[in-house]
Amino acid sequence: MRKVDFILPTSYMQNETVSFLQKWLEVEGKISYAGDIGDALTLANQSNRDVMLALEEKIDGYDLKYFFDECKGHTSRAMSYEINVGQKLFFPQIGENILGSDYHDGFALRNIYYFSSRKKPFPASVNRLIPIPVFKNSFQTSKKYPVLFLDRDGIINEDVGYLHKPEDLKIFPDIMPIIKRANEKQVLVIVLTNQSGVARGMFKEEDVNLINRTLNDQLKHRGVRVDAFYNSLFFESGKIEFYKKKSLLRKPLPGLLLKAAVDFPINIHRSFMVGDKTSDQLNMPGLRSLIVKGNYDISGTEHCFNNLKEVHEYLRQELY
Repeated sequence: MRKVDFILPTSYMQNETVSFLQKWLEVEGKISYAGDIGDALTLANQSNRDVMLALEEKIDGYDLKYFFDECKGHTSRAMSYEINVGQKLFFPQIGENILGSDYHDGFALRNIYYFSSRKKPFPASVNRLIPIPVFKNSFQTSKKYPVLFLDRDGIINEDVGYLHKPEDLKIFPDIMPIIKRANEKQVLVIVLTNQSGVARGMFKEEDVNLINRTLNDQLKHRGVRVDAFYNSLFFESGKIEFYKKKSLLRKPLPGLLLKAAVDFPINIHRSFMVGDKTSDQLNMPGLRSLIVKGNYDISGTEHCFNNLKEVHEYLRQELY
């Protein structure tokens, strides 16, 4: 069992969450409490071990196990998905700043750190940042599930180019056994799809939702189902002002997945993303992406497959 010291808010003194947290993370060590980040850093620097510092009001709302596992012993800091309302947020390639109105969202840096004892003193400024899922409920009551994340156009149905008419919807037969197996094995099936046609003014959000409903109705008629759909409608070079924004929701950024993680208790390290574009290789640590050869250049992707049948065989070994 790993030896890691903990520093938690004073409000968690004599709280059963603390002992649960240690068992959940499979660690043991000294537990200290602090009222602010300054006191917490002072306590951290007095430790001779690695330190997990979580100084948020409701720490049981964060997936601390995902963060802990993904730190892999390196000094790291957690950040959560937030809608931009003029506050200071972090955005990839921009850094932390007050984002303008051309940003829909960003990451809020959290007072959740993992400090490696190999390098001291522990700094308040940490460059290794990890997106952290936020639970709707406490992690003590949430059983986490593996998820099969699917791109929509080009994976579930034919990519006809900015699909928005139900009569153009054609489902690939080879996706059926993949979804069926996931349904049978209690693996959630969630669609994450970029739909920039809305921002480009080619169709409306209602058209995207209609296609999703029609698609799931047709899948259910064939005995399978998708558990949820999450759409990114933003595109910074679009025509519609409301959607003409930079957004973490646009793949390969992980905003859609983080939104799904609020609604579903997801075990990211046991989950997969299947797509047909390099943008389907999500920037989410620990998530494995499987990219199928099709109409797009996918050079540079790690796990490539010739067709959905190969994906199915791979998932039978690795997921279900």
